[in-house]
Amino acid sequence: MIWPEGLLYAQQEVRRIERAKEREEREERDQFYDEILKNMKNRKSGLDRQVGGDHYKSQRVEPLELTYLNFGYEGLRASVYTKVNKYMTRDKGQHIENLEKAAHCLEILIEKAKLELKGETT
Repeated sequence: MIWPEGLLYAQQEVRRIERAKEREEREERDQFYDEILKNMKNRKSGLDRQVGGDHYKSQRVEPLELTYLNFGYEGLRASVYTKVNKYMTRDKGQHIENLEKAAHCLEILIEKAKLELKGETT
């Protein structure tokens, strides 16, 4: 079938516009993700450090972050409650370190509570 020249031109123009829109959407999406990654790298979080060793940091996901991802804020809250109680009742001669560990767990819980209040769940 032979297309009239005007119709063929219109179809090519429509395809050109669609490609331009797709390219623009892709660039906006990439810029959005780049901004998220930049913010994540600059963010100082309780999850960025560990008190008393590096056994959690060598894992891909910290256990409290995994708890939050699987069970949400309430699951994290229950887990932190248990961990803080454990650290507060330990008698291993490292009282200050245990207090720091308890504070670290609470710091992570506070960060997630703030995100929940803002509606920014991960």
